Amino acid sequence: MLKPNDCIECGEDTSFGSGRFVNRIPADDNYMCPECQMVECNMCYKKTLEYHVTLDGEWICEDCKPKCNPNRFEENEDESN
Repeated sequence: MLKPNDCIECGEDTSFGSGRFVNRIPADDNYMCPECQMVECNMCYKKTLEYHVTLDGEWICEDCKPKCNPNRFEENEDESN
């Protein structure tokens, strides 16, 4: 049973002072910790919170994006950030 402020994925505490408070997000009447929010980059396979999604649905991290063909991303992606 999850307590208030526990991550809905891993059950870790996300309350103030836990080290997970700043980057937690609301999820299903509780929160999700930053570690559980991370996705794996489809190029370097590192986990990241900062990523872009290609037109074919792949997750690409900030470090790998410059190595990609810009046509793999929406035209105005950089303008909206």
